[in-house]
Amino acid sequence: MQYKLQARTNSQPLLRMLAFNARKAFLKDFLFMKDGYGWDWLGAGLIIVINFLFPTFLIPPIDRAYDAADKTLAYPFREDTVSNLAAALLVFLPPAGVFIVACIFFRVSILDGHHAYLSVVEAFSLASGWKRWMNLVGRLRPHWLAVVAMGDPHLINVGRLAYPSGHTAYTFSSATVVALWSCGKLQVFSKPSQALYLKLLLCSMPLWLATFVACTRITDFKHDFSDVNAGSFIGIVSGFVGYSLNFHSLFSTSSNLPKVRREAGLLAEARGSRHAYAPSGDGENESLGRVDQRSRLCSDLSPELGRQSDVEEGVR
Repeated sequence: MQYKLQARTNSQPLLRMLAFNARKAFLKDFLFMKDGYGWDWLGAGLIIVINFLFPTFLIPPIDRAYDAADKTLAYPFREDTVSNLAAALLVFLPPAGVFIVACIFFRVSILDGHHAYLSVVEAFSLASGWKRWMNLVGRLRPHWLAVVAMGDPHLINVGRLAYPSGHTAYTFSSATVVALWSCGKLQVFSKPSQALYLKLLLCSMPLWLATFVACTRITDFKHDFSDVNAGSFIGIVSGFVGYSLNFHSLFSTSSNLPKVRREAGLLAEARGSRHAYAPSGDGENESLGRVDQRSRLCSDLSPELGRQSDVEEGVR
């Protein structure tokens, strides 16, 4: 009985230490959420809601005139090879899986994973804005005459939403973010290494999947070639913008690091200190100590910031 009581007493400091370390790690990993990223998530979510609520739902598309003898509208109706639900899952689930695997098995930080998925959501919000509001032009799908003959009000309504292709725009927006993120992590364009072309092919695999989805929209007679080309352009541009908001240029030496906000002022101060405090006489140790203290603080707040600071100082 006495042995059990002593063992329980000795385990209490260990449990407190583990709890403290877990809390410290949690705060260190998620402290970046205080830097205004919540507003980014809220803004992207609000834009998505607006894009799906107003155009084509509250604001109907133009009811365009058509010729019943127009052969470009006389294609047969086919079921979707990639359904709306499947397209939505392709947009959000594979990127989440890639980022989670990278965080668990490849030592990618939670900050990096957060930025990557935020880029996906921001890219989707941009792509949905372009796609949904442009749908109001009311371009007819190639199977328009077939759905008119079927008399289904829902199919007739969505039959006016041919331009641009939503499946293509959404999948390309997500795939572009994942492809750019992978290129940045492997430093394909910023660091000479072996097998660069093979790395580039590996990073471009998400774009192959998006290309397949785009082709199915043509073979299913849901869109014309121009609809799919416009959707591809919208998705690629949206993905590039979403990625650029949160990551450095692919041609930068920091291409494998996410951008940071909270530490921006501190990093600027640390940089300035390294050049402003010129060692001279008895003040040399004090100057170096102050610079080293700022550098350690940068590294403690964010591992990416510490590495980014070291890389940029090496370039200097």
